[in-house]
Amino acid sequence: MRNYLREERSRVFAEISSDSSRLVCNSNGGVALWEMPPTIACAYNPMLFIRTRYLFRVGAFVPAQSIQPNYIHIVGNKFMCDSNVNAPLYIGYYDIGNVERTAEIPTGQSSVVVPSISRIIGVATDNDSPKRAFIKVSNHIYICQGTAYEDDNFICSSNGVVLYKTIDSFDTAYLDIYKGDGTLGIKLCAESIGGVTIYDASAVVRHWFAEHLSDDIADIVPDGALFVRFMVKGLGGVNSSYQFLAVNAVAQIGEDSSLLALNAKALTKMPEITLYEGYPLDYSVLSGTSPFATPLGNTSAMSVCRIKIGDTAFSTLADTDDNDITSDSSLIYLTKKMGVRVISKAVPSQPFYVRWINQLGGVDYYMFSTQQKLQATVKSSNAHTVYAPDMKNARTNTKVYSITTENKVTVGADNVNNDVFGVLSRLPFSPMIEWYNEELSKWIALGVSKFDGEENTKSNTNNIEITFNLPNINTQF
Repeated sequence: MRNYLREERSRVFAEISSDSSRLVCNSNGGVALWEMPPTIACAYNPMLFIRTRYLFRVGAFVPAQSIQPNYIHIVGNKFMCDSNVNAPLYIGYYDIGNVERTAEIPTGQSSVVVPSISRIIGVATDNDSPKRAFIKVSNHIYICQGTAYEDDNFICSSNGVVLYKTIDSFDTAYLDIYKGDGTLGIKLCAESIGGVTIYDASAVVRHWFAEHLSDDIADIVPDGALFVRFMVKGLGGVNSSYQFLAVNAVAQIGEDSSLLALNAKALTKMPEITLYEGYPLDYSVLSGTSPFATPLGNTSAMSVCRIKIGDTAFSTLADTDDNDITSDSSLIYLTKKMGVRVISKAVPSQPFYVRWINQLGGVDYYMFSTQQKLQATVKSSNAHTVYAPDMKNARTNTKVYSITTENKVTVGADNVNNDVFGVLSRLPFSPMIEWYNEELSKWIALGVSKFDGEENTKSNTNNIEITFNLPNINTQF
C-alpha cells in the first residue's frame, strides 16, 4: 500500500501516472491517505490519525458507490464521457474561432462530435441552464475535463483519473507510535469501517507524562509532567516522519484542542501571579518547533518549560511618566519579553500555598491565607479479644491492631475577583495538585475531597472553598 498525507494527495496522480502502475498499486492494497492531528494539542482530547483507503478506478476495479464520476473528456473534436449518459447532456464550449457553442449528448450515448473545440465552459442537463464545471444527475457526477473533483467518496484528477474509497471492504491496519527518542512506544491496531480507520494517539501518550512535577532548581526546566513528544513514521511515504507535542491540557466543548496559537506564550489565565518571599514560583511557556527566548535563556523546542521567577527576570511596571505602578501598595513587576504580571506580597499569617497543572498545560500557583480548617480523623479501628487469666492485674481484654485514618484541610478565599475565580474554580479538576509544606520545604500531593464551584454572575467577586485530602497519617500499627 502507498501512503500519502491527504494534504499532499496531488502526489498520488503525479507518482502513479499510468494504468499499469495503477493496477499494480491496487493489487498491493491501493492508496492510504492520512489525516493527522495538530502538531501541538491537548493530550486529554482526541488526537486522531485517520487513514482512508482508496483504489484507482481502472480495469476490473470498479467502485461500489451508487453515484460515480462520469468525466467529459475532449478527444480531438469529440466530447466523450466515461459511460453512457442517462439524460440529455448539454456541454458549453468555445470553438477555435472563440465562438461560444453548445453540444448535446443524447440519452444512452457517451459522445458527440463537433466541428472544433478550443476549450470547455461547463455542462448542464438542459440547454437554458448555466453551464457548470460539474453537476450531479441521478447516479452520475458529470465533470468537465480540466476540473479536479473531490467528495467523501472520490478524489478525481483534472484529467479524469479516479480514486474511490473502498466502502465495500474491510482491512486491519497498524499505526506505530514512537516516543520522542525514536524508540517504539506502542503499535496500534484497528479495523476499517467503510474504508476509514481511526487511531486515537491521546489514549496512549497521556500515560507517558512524568508522575510528578519536576523539582529541578534550574532557571528553565522542560517538565515531563507537562508534555510528551511522540512521532509517527511513513505516513507521507517511505522515510517520512512527523513529530508531535502532546500537552497535559484539555479543551472543553466548543474549544479548539489545538494549542498552536499558544506557541511562545505563557500557559496561564491568571491576570497576574504573586511572588512571596521564600516560596518557589515560576510560569510555564509552550515552545513549538523552534526554541523560544525568555528572560533567563532559551527554551527547548517542542516542549513546555517552567521559567523561574527571579530578580533579574523582571522589571517594575511603570506608567508613561516612569512612575512605578502599584497594587495594594505593592510593586507590580512585568517579566521581560513574556509580559507576565508579577506582584510581590508579604507572606500571610496563615499560608497555604498550592500549585497545580492547569487546563492549558501550565503550572499555576495560589496562596490561600487567613485561615484553614484541619481535620484529622480516625475512620475505623480493628481490635481482637485478649485472653486475661489474671483479671486483677490485666489492663484490657481487647487490643487494637489497626486503624484507618483520614486527613483533610479546608481552605478558602473571599471576595476573589472574577478573573482569578475563573482560574481557581478549575483547580479541583486538575490531574495534579500539590501543597508546599514549609516545615519540610517540599511539595506534597493533594486530592480534592469536596468542592462547590457556585458563582454569582451578578457580582464582580466570589467566594471559594475547597476541601483537600492530605496524605493519610501513618500509624504505628
